[in-house]
Amino acid sequence: MSESSKKVGFVGIGNMGGHMAANLVKAGHSVCVTDASEKVVSEFLDRCPTATKAASLKDLAAQSEIIITMLPQIDIVKSVLFGDGGDSLIAGFAPGKLLIDMSSSDPMKTRDLQADLAGRGFDFIDAPVSGGIKGAEAGSLAIMTGGSADLVDRAESVLQAMGANVYRCGGPGAGQATKALNNLVNAVGMVATIETLLMGKEFGLDLDNFTDVVNASTGRNGTTERKVKQFFLPHTFNSGFSMDLMVKDITTAMRIGEDAGLPNSVLTTGVKAWLEAQKDLGAGHDHCEISAWMEKISGRTL
Repeated sequence: MSESSKKVGFVGIGNMGGHMAANLVKAGHSVCVTDASEKVVSEFLDRCPTATKAASLKDLAAQSEIIITMLPQIDIVKSVLFGDGGDSLIAGFAPGKLLIDMSSSDPMKTRDLQADLAGRGFDFIDAPVSGGIKGAEAGSLAIMTGGSADLVDRAESVLQAMGANVYRCGGPGAGQATKALNNLVNAVGMVATIETLLMGKEFGLDLDNFTDVVNASTGRNGTTERKVKQFFLPHTFNSGFSMDLMVKDITTAMRIGEDAGLPNSVLTTGVKAWLEAQKDLGAGHDHCEISAWMEKISGRTL
């Protein structure tokens, strides 16, 4: 192990986390992993034989300099961290270790968690990501950090192994706020894009050509570049990011504005579409299925 390599414990090696942890291995870091699924751990170790499996959460934390969590939401992060009387990460913590939560979590709860850990003498930053499964696999994620500059400095070599850009967004919770607000822009823009596609189709436009024009013009956005031809038009809804997680992120983002008393009528309308789609479709659907739901309620097809 080189001087620049770190001992990294990684909790949550699913769709995103597995690729992220694999890139840490490729970068020469010593990686120890755990996941709720033994099958997922076994498959990861087959792909990355130099990585190791943690005997427990306590064991993972005890042998790691940096501990990364990549989990569905902050309540699960807190559960593996504190253990509720059972196995826990914190049982293996010691001064000098750094916890990085790369999950998409609630910004205010993240602030509270940082304050709790600081009171116990432990270091923490939040560092959620954007870029999807393809970005996780390619190591090209955008990583949004929240926390003190010295802690981000300590984490930087590890974060750079997983992302093309590491953004310093501010203090504790700032990374999570940035991620949630980014997803809010993305989600509301996605609804607007689908409505526009339906209009274009009704007029008789070729939507492949229309998308090319938009992508060469001022209407270009993440949805037109990475969703329309890839998922919406062929009706292949396998982006790897669920509607349930999208709804979680955007409702979290909306609370930031609501708590500040800011006007948000346009955002509210867009979020309402996501809430209705989630209710109608039920749990477990890909977020790109918002387009199929909007086709259904409009009585049109793309």
